[in-house]
Amino acid sequence: MTNTDNRAAGDQPAAVALTTEHGEAPRRWRTLTVAAVFGLFYLWDIIEAVGNLIALLNFARLIGGSVSSFAWLVLGLGVVFPPLAYVFAIVSARRHGILLLSLALLTGLAAAACLGLVIEALLN
Repeated sequence: MTNTDNRAAGDQPAAVALTTEHGEAPRRWRTLTVAAVFGLFYLWDIIEAVGNLIALLNFARLIGGSVSSFAWLVLGLGVVFPPLAYVFAIVSARRHGILLLSLALLTGLAAAACLGLVIEALLN
């Protein structure tokens, strides 16, 4: 097909189609970059949660006690929630632009941080 055939059929001109094709690659890289940067913050939160879990287990072993089922639930949620929030934010906002993706990732990170603060409060 030539450019005139595309225009006659009601499709976009070839120049616009080429711009759209080339515009997808930079958009994809921006999305991946935003996801990777936020992923580092989520990773930090996961490491913090695992550290809290290890510290509480060591403390319980040191005093000769055990960890209650509620503590296991809260600490386990602290380890599981950040990756779930990250995946949910990526899946729900990946096709809606960089700004919405950033806001979704920031909201999930804030929720994970709140959970981390609750765990810190319970440990003290």
